[in-house]
Amino acid sequence: LAEIVHATDESGLGSYFDLNENYNLSARGIYHQYDKLAPLVLVNINIDISENETVLLTGDSGSGKSTFINIMLGITEPVAGSLFIGGVNIKKTGKHAIREITSSVLQGDSLFPGTIYENITFNDSLDNIDQIHEIANAIGIHDVITRLPLGYFTQVGDMSDFLSGGEKQKLLIMRALFKKPKILILDEADSNLDIFSEKKVFDVIMNYKCTKIIVSHKNERTYPVDRIIHFRKGEVIAIRNSPPGPIHD
Repeated sequence: LAEIVHATDESGLGSYFDLNENYNLSARGIYHQYDKLAPLVLVNINIDISENETVLLTGDSGSGKSTFINIMLGITEPVAGSLFIGGVNIKKTGKHAIREITSSVLQGDSLFPGTIYENITFNDSLDNIDQIHEIANAIGIHDVITRLPLGYFTQVGDMSDFLSGGEKQKLLIMRALFKKPKILILDEADSNLDIFSEKKVFDVIMNYKCTKIIVSHKNERTYPVDRIIHFRKGEVIAIRNSPPGPIHD
């Protein structure tokens, strides 16, 4: 993740978005396969997500959800089709521009060697300490951090054994929220959280004003989302409102 955030020299790097505060997402005819001989993992994906809408992507493992969000984040390029943000084709903006307005917690994300503070802010400036404390208090990890000998300046990494899996996950979520993204993408971000922590964390996330795209295998009623998008075998098979309403293509 650190490499992605700090990447500046990439092919396809373009100008920043000039969206006039319009961050509507549109996917048009997205296809993807991991090599020419492999089967398609995404087939003709057409999705519209409005600015500040919260959507849940559901489907079995391998149904294409994670591949689709990797395309939205500029991590993966589709073999066909286009993605638009605010009416701007991301092919014209470059990957760095996408990452300026998005933040994510993905499966496999981890802490990097450095202090807790650096893991959240990617720098050691103290200008943001009050904001960090506010987020940490809201999601319920401030007290855990302040009990450490060096508090927010404790050295951590993915192998840090003094933090539980749930505590590490909260730090990753803090990192995503600190960025104040226009689009927040969470792929199984509630993993390692107990029921109480999950509710506390997602109450904070749901109160944050931005477009939110949540990927989860959990019961649809777990999340207060606007719409649910169902994937199956690389295709979107249904889109419906939440609470459950009429299914529409």
